[in-house]
Amino acid sequence: MMRFHFLWITSLALNLASYSLGHAAEPSTHALQLFAGNSQRIGTQMWQTAQTPATTKIFSYLTTTPNADANYYPLGKVGKYGIFAAFTPETGQELWRTDASSAGTELLKDLEPGVVSGLPKKHELYRTTSLNLNNRLIFWGQTQDQLKLYSTDGSRESTLVIASFPHSSVQSINTELPSFYPLNKQAFFWVNDGIHGLELWQTDGSAAGTHLVVDASIEPAEFNPLLAYGLEPINNKNSLFFISADQRSNSAEEKLDYSLWRVAANSSERLKRFTDQPAFAFSLLAANQDKLIWIKTNATDQQPELWQLDLKTKQAHLILHLPATENLPRSLNTAKPIFFKRKLYWWFSVVSADGQDIDELWTSDFTAKGTERLASLPNPNNEYKTAPMLFSFADRLYFFLSDGIRPSALWLTDGTVAGTKNLLTVKDNQYAGGAGDSWPARPMPYVLRANKLIFPTFSPKDRNLSQLWSLTPEQPEQPLLLGEFDDPQLLPPADNDQGQWVYFLSGKQRWQTDGTISGTKALGEDAIRKTWQASPWPTGGLTEILALPNTPPSWLMAGIDSQAGQEPWLVTAEPMQSKLLKDINTAPASVDLKQVQQLGSTWYFVLNSRLWATEQDPTTAHEITALPKEEQCSFNAQAMVKSQDTLYFITENTETPEKINSLWQITAGQVKRIKRFPAGGYSWLFPSRHGVYVAYYPPETAGAWTLELWNSQKQQFATVLTKANDQRRLATLLETEQGLLYILEPNYALGGELVAYKLVLQTPTGTDIVLKAGFEPLPSLLTDTLLASAEHTYFLTQKENDPLNYQLSRLDWTDKTLVAVKTPPLPQQSRVLAAKHGLFILSQAPEASLWWLADADESAQLIKKFESKQYIDAVKLLNDQLYFHLMYLNQDDPPRELWLTDNTSEGMRKLADDLEMLRD
Repeated sequence: MMRFHFLWITSLALNLASYSLGHAAEPSTHALQLFAGNSQRIGTQMWQTAQTPATTKIFSYLTTTPNADANYYPLGKVGKYGIFAAFTPETGQELWRTDASSAGTELLKDLEPGVVSGLPKKHELYRTTSLNLNNRLIFWGQTQDQLKLYSTDGSRESTLVIASFPHSSVQSINTELPSFYPLNKQAFFWVNDGIHGLELWQTDGSAAGTHLVVDASIEPAEFNPLLAYGLEPINNKNSLFFISADQRSNSAEEKLDYSLWRVAANSSERLKRFTDQPAFAFSLLAANQDKLIWIKTNATDQQPELWQLDLKTKQAHLILHLPATENLPRSLNTAKPIFFKRKLYWWFSVVSADGQDIDELWTSDFTAKGTERLASLPNPNNEYKTAPMLFSFADRLYFFLSDGIRPSALWLTDGTVAGTKNLLTVKDNQYAGGAGDSWPARPMPYVLRANKLIFPTFSPKDRNLSQLWSLTPEQPEQPLLLGEFDDPQLLPPADNDQGQWVYFLSGKQRWQTDGTISGTKALGEDAIRKTWQASPWPTGGLTEILALPNTPPSWLMAGIDSQAGQEPWLVTAEPMQSKLLKDINTAPASVDLKQVQQLGSTWYFVLNSRLWATEQDPTTAHEITALPKEEQCSFNAQAMVKSQDTLYFITENTETPEKINSLWQITAGQVKRIKRFPAGGYSWLFPSRHGVYVAYYPPETAGAWTLELWNSQKQQFATVLTKANDQRRLATLLETEQGLLYILEPNYALGGELVAYKLVLQTPTGTDIVLKAGFEPLPSLLTDTLLASAEHTYFLTQKENDPLNYQLSRLDWTDKTLVAVKTPPLPQQSRVLAAKHGLFILSQAPEASLWWLADADESAQLIKKFESKQYIDAVKLLNDQLYFHLMYLNQDDPPRELWLTDNTSEGMRKLADDLEMLRD
């Protein structure tokens, strides 16, 4: 039984959807509203609206230093120029060039004139989408309906479209930039031209030299392009090889006939046909001048087959059925295979029964007897699953295992099990807990030259530090520790650089090394690292660097300037001469802005984790200095709540080793700390007419959670709920006239009926009534499950036995039951928001539609039905008016239009074309 002390409140029901009292007095309908808004062109800023398009505009740029970032990424080198992409609000993401001087850093061409971008805003990290070819640079541009292949020699007049292809997110045509596969002054790529389907094309960098290689696959009528795939081709420096279905099918399960093709110069030939095969049964492994090797999988993948094709006789034969694994099926690893001394080396991936990723190194001399597994090694970082890296050096074959962004082990193999040995292993799993898909660049793990190998590893002391190692032909099995460094960034040598030095950045310093301890020296502070600070997430090795063909060496890379923001820099041989090339994007930077709340004539908001305030005059914006500097606003769920004329918020102390939260209130401009919580754990806030409910959740191993009510009039806490006997945790709550509604999370450890959410009503007399013993909530349980208008309380959950759809119920207070409400279909991503006199219902099926359910009605009334490719997202309610976003799904990364509506179709109007109102 829970302990319950209920301070009864005779008031209207409360709506938690906006983290505030649902029906407290709000400004008039046309009063000025401030909000955090995000635009694709200018990022996040403070916006204002008086519910008309003319009054929806920037309220204030809250920070003017630094400027916005240019979203720089390199494309390549051509002639004397480095070519790169950069963004400005006036041009979008466009094509730039630099000759390594500030004056010579300029817009090369606005590929799509105006604010529309001609280049993708996000750079492809793991595919080659730009390439130097025949003294020209080829690269991809993209608009809403076209994929364009460009070629440039670095001049404006010779920057040309050499081929165009359809691009459609809706039809799944060319949704990603094709990879280039270079061979003999040609580049090959898979693309759909809208006529032949997805096929292999080639280009020499000119319009005349860009054409279809072979129409290898027939596509049926009404073919689904999502089922078309182009397997990565391989080459032997003379020919390109690929496998393609003879005729594609709309069924992913149907067995098809496949053909193996060879492409050479301007000719193509079918080498072999494979009949009646499942999809993805073949993976080309490697090719040399004599043979082509592939892997064929069977139904279980337990015993893949290793095959060889003699390129002279065109005869294929099975080398070996690989032995079954004791774990789960094998799959071909993404690591690049390598031929070395008449043998082939490659990697398989296996997942063990306990979920550990295992990397298996295999070799073959193309006989069954000479095919064997050399090593079976746990992947050092099960989160990132970075593939091993094979490379030859000093007439030996080595490989790295990698811990996310750093090598964690160096191995040597001579092609035998006994001769496959570890040379160096450091503490692994140092780089855990982040997201590999958010890395700004592909990891660059080492620099390899003829006479030295230089590579970093994480230090066993801390991941902020790294050790730098070298390996030389004279000591090929004894890595030499050069020292420990702060987040080192290796600078890659240019193609023609044969000098003895390898350069790198460490902390704020530039260093050089010749692979010896005595030759590893600091050269002084590098200007690009002036603002460097230690971080728990090291980024050395995660910067895209373009080595320029200059003597002495220089590099083009993104760097941070205190005024300009992140922009392209030139890093020179002389460290202090490294410089910002150009402040390309001079617009104000996007700001870290959250939780905009109005109290009377003052708006409070969180900027860079600190509490600020402003009046209607933007010049009055100021930080609340009464809040101690060490206290930063928390962004846990429900960390800020408005209750009548008081704002309550949670902070986190940044100067204590353990996280300590505090509860604060601000009334009439006065800031007051109400409570300090024990170290660790976290807190959530819920609104109350009397003040605020505070739920405290200690660390899993310490104590019980509690729910207290802070009574603002009495200036004291009262305990309301404590930890249940069944160890369930409080998920959310809603204060109503009939009592306190609360939801308990499942307790999977205890099993049985406790493995479900439970809805409970606690009456004013302290009686617990279970209204729903088992249900599954929406993903956004905190804000969308319990809803209240002036007259009714609602409950929104997943349908029983139908998790893809939602059910809306109304609470019947007479007999304490839940009554289903008649609504339009509510599939996933539908939303319901409570206004004073009813509900706005956003349905996403089959097309998006907006409905109004008045308190007095039994069924919802349609406000508007949207077009099939339109998507809407309800954001916020103010004075029975709903703000929502409208997006067009036939666009890539579509901008959000901001709309406003009352509960009628006539009251709907667009406020802005590119503006996302961020939720508080």
